[in-house]
Amino acid sequence: MVARPGVRLARIESVLVALVLLLYFVHRIPQVAFFPDESQWIYSSVAFEQFVKLRWSSPVWNEHYWTLTQPPVTRYVIGLGRRLGGYTTVNAPWRFYLTQEENVERGAMPSPGLLWWSRLPMAVLAALSCWAWYLWLRQAFGRASAWIWLAECLVSSYWSKTLGKAMAEAPVLAALTAAVWVGQRALSSNSRRVALAWLLVFGLLAGTAGAIKLNGLALVGSGLLLAGAVARRGSGSLRSRAAFIGAVALLLTTAALVAFVLWNPFLYRDPVGRGIKMFEQRLNEMEQQASDYPTAVMPAGWGRWTTLLFDLARKDAPLPLAALLPVNLALALIGLWRLLRGASDWLAGHHAQPLHLVVVAAVAGTSIPALFSRLDWQRYLLIPELLLMLLLAISVGWLSDRLFSIGRGMCTRPAAA
Repeated sequence: MVARPGVRLARIESVLVALVLLLYFVHRIPQVAFFPDESQWIYSSVAFEQFVKLRWSSPVWNEHYWTLTQPPVTRYVIGLGRRLGGYTTVNAPWRFYLTQEENVERGAMPSPGLLWWSRLPMAVLAALSCWAWYLWLRQAFGRASAWIWLAECLVSSYWSKTLGKAMAEAPVLAALTAAVWVGQRALSSNSRRVALAWLLVFGLLAGTAGAIKLNGLALVGSGLLLAGAVARRGSGSLRSRAAFIGAVALLLTTAALVAFVLWNPFLYRDPVGRGIKMFEQRLNEMEQQASDYPTAVMPAGWGRWTTLLFDLARKDAPLPLAALLPVNLALALIGLWRLLRGASDWLAGHHAQPLHLVVVAAVAGTSIPALFSRLDWQRYLLIPELLLMLLLAISVGWLSDRLFSIGRGMCTRPAAA
């Protein structure tokens, strides 16, 4: 069966967009300024070889700082990248109490080649994630929104800098993006059994996201919200719906915990005890960071929210212009209205794209932990910034379509006799 010209054109457009995004993020690899945390991530990526060779008894998995701090999946991604580049040895870890010159002398600065190959998987994951969102926005909201999203990805310095480092941000974005795809499949299913299977996969991705960054486990709550949405829209008695939600809650949570543990051999001996220690370590480390960097501590009360609004809609926005702050906030509200309206339509059983509801449950849901962070560090706001960029693309695309329709109507209106 031969595809219609419009379908062929859309496919060509999709391929070209994917290539543009990939070339852009790869081209940006050497242009992103080095961040000292990258040194520690690359150093600890030696866990990759131990993991793929199934060496569970390796000293790498003993209890120490590197196993108690953030989980290891990002280290595997970095390890894969450097091994593709032929790098089997790594730099020493960066010591923040030393000067940059002292760290360079002790070998803590990765070589340009090692840094490039460690960042390459991040560029690929960033490009794939942005491409997926481009396709979904085009399908759910139209071509204008998709192209606005693409422009945001290409002009946002925050986006390219944050996703371009050999750190956890690009992998956690990729895990969230994969979960959004799975969530759409679950909501599109005509059978609760099929939806249950997809939500089980969602749970595995939630556990994987948690094995990248601990707050990725917030996706478990998103999965439960999607289970409630499936039950709400489906038929059957209240009892059967409650039984479905209960089954999903049990299986999804179990799948998330299993994935979270399987990715991390440190947890094999004592998943509960060592898991608690990881969360305690994270809390203690954040307390220490707040003590070491008092100027980065979020203000209390209303000051937190004004700071967050400024960071998201001004400092980290695709176009960080002061004059655009109120404009971005207004456009975000329009986009949120469009998103919530679409989610409401889907819940009501109307013909609507499931993406609306999945974005509300998954992206907005996983944004919440970042909004309550004690530290005003840009990389912590990755998911909230993703949500803002999506809202801007949705609203600007919708307004563009409305203006185009009005202009076309005025041009085609018959002249008065």
